[in-house]
Amino acid sequence: SQELCRALEQEHAELQTAKEAVEQRTRELRKEGELLRKNLGQQMSSSRDQEASCQMLPALPEKKMVFKGLVTNKEDMNKLMLTPLIRYPLPGGSALITFEKAKVAQRIIAAKEHVVELSYGEELEELDRCRVRVQAAPVELLLPSTLEMGLTRSSRSILVSDLPSLGIPDEALLDKLELFFSKTKNGGGEVESREFLDDSGQVMLTFVQDGGA
Repeated sequence: SQELCRALEQEHAELQTAKEAVEQRTRELRKEGELLRKNLGQQMSSSRDQEASCQMLPALPEKKMVFKGLVTNKEDMNKLMLTPLIRYPLPGGSALITFEKAKVAQRIIAAKEHVVELSYGEELEELDRCRVRVQAAPVELLLPSTLEMGLTRSSRSILVSDLPSLGIPDEALLDKLELFFSKTKNGGGEVESREFLDDSGQVMLTFVQDGGA
C-alpha cells in the first residue's frame, strides 16, 4: 500500500508539473498572439498611409525668389532682379541634372540609355566593378507666367541716405546713427537692427516698436 501511495503521489506531482507547463505555454501563446495582432495593425495602418500617399497628386514645384534692389543709379532704384530656385518633385530613384548649355542636355536625352561607373578606384577587377544603367528623359517644369507684388511702407524701418564720406569705419558710422536715432528727443526709439547697404552707401535702421519710423 505504501508503494501505491508513493506511485500516486509521484503521478500527482507529474500531472501538476505538466499542468503548470501547459498554463505557462498558454500564457506565452496569448502574449505572442497579442503582439502579432499589434504588429498586424501597425502594418495595415502603414499600408493604408502608403496607398493614400500614392493616390495623391504630386505637389507643384516650389519657386523661391530672391529680390535684389538695384540702387546704383537713381533711375534704377525701382528695378528688381528675380532669381528663381525651382524644386521639382521627382519619383524615387531619379535625379534632376541641369547643364549650362541646352545642347548638352539634348544630346544626352537623344542617347536615352547610359552606363554609369559607380565603383571607386582604377585597380579593381572587372567582377568587382559596379555599373548601373540609367535612362535620360526630358523634364517639364511648371513655371508661373505672371507675377504680382505689392509694396507696403514699413512702420518700424527707415532708410538714411545722402550720408557724407567721413572716412570712418562702417561700424563706427552705424554706432553713431543708432545712438542718435535711439534718443526720444530726436524723435526716435530703441533700435532693433541696423544694416549698411554697400551698393548704395545708405543705412537701414529698424526700431523695436511700431511707429518709431
